Amino acid sequence: MQFSHVGWVASLTLGLTIAPLALPTIPAAQILLPSAAAQTAADQLAEANRLIEQGIQQSRTSQYRAAI
Repeated sequence: MQFSHVGWVASLTLGLTIAPLALPTIPAAQILLPSAAAQTAADQLAEANRLIEQGIQQSRTSQYRAAI
């Protein structure tokens, strides 16, 4: 039983060592800070609608990665 515990710990350690290398890096400009986020429900709805429209326009012009 001790062997399976050691194997599990080794797998977890290896996973935690390798996993960050596979994760994408998010530019700081794309991270929303609480102070930069919309403050009211109406602001959030307006921002969501703006982003949806922007995505639709980008999709129509074959800018699929930007649209996503």
